[in-house]
Amino acid sequence: MDSIVLGLEDEKGSNLFSVYPNPSNGQFCINQPMAKRYKLQINNLIGQTILSLDLNSEKECVDLGNLPTGVYIINLSSSHSSVTGKIIIK
Repeated sequence: MDSIVLGLEDEKGSNLFSVYPNPSNGQFCINQPMAKRYKLQINNLIGQTILSLDLNSEKECVDLGNLPTGVYIINLSSSHSSVTGKIIIK
């Protein structure tokens, strides 16, 4: 499985979050070894929130297989950082 780190502000924080596989069939995992509690928000390209979850483990898997194929904006945030990127469902 390939892993992609989503856009981060500084290099020392470049390993805070990873999302894989990307692109996916709608099922993907988020690995974030630094923060134990964080919020996941996924929006479509017109800004509608598709999913919003409070998560509390280093690895979480999400199933968005019911969504149409396309690009979605993913935001992961904790009290220490925030990361925004995209996930592709094919």
